[in-house]
Amino acid sequence: MSKYFGKHHLHGDIKAMPGIDFTSVDIPFVPDYIKVEFHGASTNDDMVYWDLIRADEGYVLELGWSVFEERHLHYRIAKLNVDPV
Repeated sequence: MSKYFGKHHLHGDIKAMPGIDFTSVDIPFVPDYIKVEFHGASTNDDMVYWDLIRADEGYVLELGWSVFEERHLHYRIAKLNVDPV
């Protein structure tokens, strides 16, 4: 999988505290790949939402969540080197 991601690659973890919250990630390139997921076991009631917004200097990924217990979200945003198989 690593051969697909080149120098235009952002990823990170966010600590989601119980309740509803959101954060933004600035993206200085046009992304081909976006993945946002919870780490660990999830409950049916935990939700994650995301939206890609065009900005002056690229894009902004808006991440929102609703969780009942502390969770960790992992995001990966990339410009792909090759088309995935």
